[in-house]
Amino acid sequence: MGGKSHTGIALTRLDERIARSPVGDQRLGANVDIALIDVNLSDGPTGPASAAYLNQMHGVTVIFTTANPEMVVAHPHAIGVLPKPIYGPDLLSAIEYAIACRKGEAVVPPTCLKHA
Repeated sequence: MGGKSHTGIALTRLDERIARSPVGDQRLGANVDIALIDVNLSDGPTGPASAAYLNQMHGVTVIFTTANPEMVVAHPHAIGVLPKPIYGPDLLSAIEYAIACRKGEAVVPPTCLKHA
């Protein structure tokens, strides 16, 4: 996508100090298009705050992941919830949907994604 390399970043918690630093900006989304974020990180249910930061500050398209999708309330910064366990075909469908959303295409969400 757009000459960017495909890299994964694993966040275990939201750290405001990292989010404000120049290095942290890069680590937390400056070069990211799509992020799969668990609702519950090691410091508690901070996934939604991470999603808001990535979406608002960097325009990242967010998909939540969780074993309890029914616990996710409506969230304006995510395009859906991918329930765990996550299977390969569902992951591929969710990412293809996120790519289509980023391109502004009118597309129906895959059945594996729940509303966020």
